[in-house]
Order: sequence, then C-alpha cells, then structure tokens
Amino acid sequence: TLTILVIAILSIRYGYGKWEMLDTMCTIGAVITIALWIIFRDPMVVLIASIITDAFGCIPTIKKVWEDPTSESRIAWGWTVVACVLNFGAVIVWNSASVLYLSYLLGVNVVITYGIWYARPKILREANSV
Repeated sequence: TLTILVIAILSIRYGYGKWEMLDTMCTIGAVITIALWIIFRDPMVVLIASIITDAFGCIPTIKKVWEDPTSESRIAWGWTVVACVLNFGAVIVWNSASVLYLSYLLGVNVVITYGIWYARPKILREANSV
C-alpha cells in the first residue's frame, strides 16, 4: 500500500499532470473496494474488486505505452515480468486467490512490456519505412 501511495504521489508530481475521468473512476473503485471489505469481510470479494480497479488504473499506462513507448523503461518493465514469473515459485499455499492475483499481475505486466518492447516499436518502424 505504501508503494502504491508513493507511486501515486510521484505520478502527480512528475506525470502528465491531467486528472481525467479514468482517474475519478479508479478513485471511486478504490473507495468501493474499501467499502466492500468493511461490509463483507470476504478477502476474495475484495481481491476481485481490487483487480478490477487496478486493471482500470493500468489503462493510462497501456495507452501511454502505445502512444509513446519511450516514456517507459524497457528494462524496468522487463524485470517486472521476470519478477511476476518468479512470484509463482515463491507461493507456499496455492489457492484460488493466489492463482488469480499472480495471473493478473503477470498478464497486465506482459501486456505493458509487450507494447514497450515489440508491438508499438514495430508499428513505428513500419510507418517510418513507408
């Protein structure tokens, strides 16, 4: 949680500096997730709500990667994917929550990393060769 708070503060300071509808949706999603935890006290409900909120929060990064792939570090995102894969080996107790969360993290990070390393740069190269 502290890491996410630091990233949020740094993104406000060093990011593109625009508050958009998606930012509002993500904030509302976070509040709803907290409310679900208070109401249901069911970790799986909260995990699913958190994943949905986080997925919406990833949309600006995915969009930014496709518009400007140089805005993100290839090495940092590459290592993030490696870390996600290694997380599977660190799980001691396998259950639906651990599989769901680790699979989500790997999936979203692969999508972003693919955009940085392969998809968008390939599109840019093809556009410049025409």
